[in-house]
This record gives sequence, C-alpha cells and structure tokens, in this order.
Amino acid sequence: MIADIDLLATLPSRQLRSGWAEVLKHGLICDAAFFDWLAGVGALGATGDQAALTRAVERSVEIKSAILGEDEKEAGRRALLNLGHTFGHAIEAELGFDETRITHGEAVALGCAMAFRFSAATGLCEGSVADRVEQVTAAAGLPARLADVGAFSAEALVKRMAGDKKAEGGRLTLILARSVGDAFVDKAVDPGTLAGFLITEGAT
Repeated sequence: MIADIDLLATLPSRQLRSGWAEVLKHGLICDAAFFDWLAGVGALGATGDQAALTRAVERSVEIKSAILGEDEKEAGRRALLNLGHTFGHAIEAELGFDETRITHGEAVALGCAMAFRFSAATGLCEGSVADRVEQVTAAAGLPARLADVGAFSAEALVKRMAGDKKAEGGRLTLILARSVGDAFVDKAVDPGTLAGFLITEGAT
C-alpha cells in the first residue's frame, strides 16, 4: 500500500477534517493511547500538519489492516469499523445525503460521539469518557451534537437505523463502547431506549 501524504494538502479543510473523523474512530475502537495522542499534539493533523498526518495515517492503516485481516467476511471484529456509522448513516439519510449540510466524515464523527453518549446513558461507560470524546471531536472542527447539523425526529432516525445493513432480524445493531479503545458490537439494542436517548439528544 502507498499513502501519499502530500495529496492531503490539496484537500479543502472541510474534507481534511472529514477524513480525520475516521482517524479518531480508529483510536476509539481499539487504541486508547493513539486516541490520547490524537487529542494532544496529534490534533495538529486535523489542520494539515504533515508530521501529525503521517503518523495518524500510518497507525490508522495498521489498525484497519489488522482488523480486516482477522475478519475478512465481517463475521465478528470487522464490524467494529462501523463505529459511528449507524447513527451517521441515519443522519445523512434524513438530510438527503446533502454534503453541503453534512459530509460522510462529519456524520461518522457525530455518530461516534453519539455512540459514546448512548453507551454512557445505558451504563456501559463513564459519562466523563463520553464527554471527552465529544470535546475532542468538537476541537477537531467536527460536529458532536445533533443541533450542530439540524433538527430531527427521533422516530425517523430509529426507523432509518432499523433499516441499516447491520440490523439483523429486525433487531437494532450498534457499535458501542465500554471506554475509549474498548468498542464492541451490541446486536440487541432496544428501540424504545434508543428513541428516548435521541430525544435527550435534541430530537423531537
């Protein structure tokens, strides 16, 4: 694999930040130390710093390659790469996949922050962990709250999420977390609990 970091300098800043969302996601999934670096000096990568981008891309490729190598058919661990995507895809769909309103990377970033807040709301992780994820996401110039991108119906979002490709037998599947770097697949999320959470998030 060849990754030409110089090409990233040709991107508009919004697209660079959108890509950074996926980098943050990799740390959130399984590498707390990497996320700590991204939250500290590594945060310069979101603004185009070449040294930070180089390290971020290298570690992201290592993480993704390792996960894909363990689970080529997405029967288990590979699903962790979908952290933030179930929330994110629902939000994108409700906004008509209009990239002037939200890019895919922005939706993933928001989805990751929401997944951690949902994890905290259901007692899976500490509230302080979810707060930190939100703060790091926002500091990178990415949306971390529903209100950052628009107004939503909780019922509509749950319906979108129930139709996600990761849903099985009508059951909602989410990638949730016990802490930064400790994500897992929950294949039995209660729709009512999720709807209630979305209302606390600002949906109607």
